[in-house]
Amino acid sequence: TTVYKRNNRTTYTRITGVKPGTYTLRVRPWAKTNGRKAYGDWVSWGRRIRVK
Repeated sequence: TTVYKRNNRTTYTRITGVKPGTYTLRVRPWAKTNGRKAYGDWVSWGRRIRVK
């Protein structure tokens, strides 16, 4: 959660609000994993995902 200093509520809610298979497919089709690991990918990508 530390990575999401900016727009903490928006990004976090967006990630949790979507099923851990939907947003992973949109972000990285090869990162099909559980919510926790997928969440890590989101943290790493962060801005890139938001732009798209």
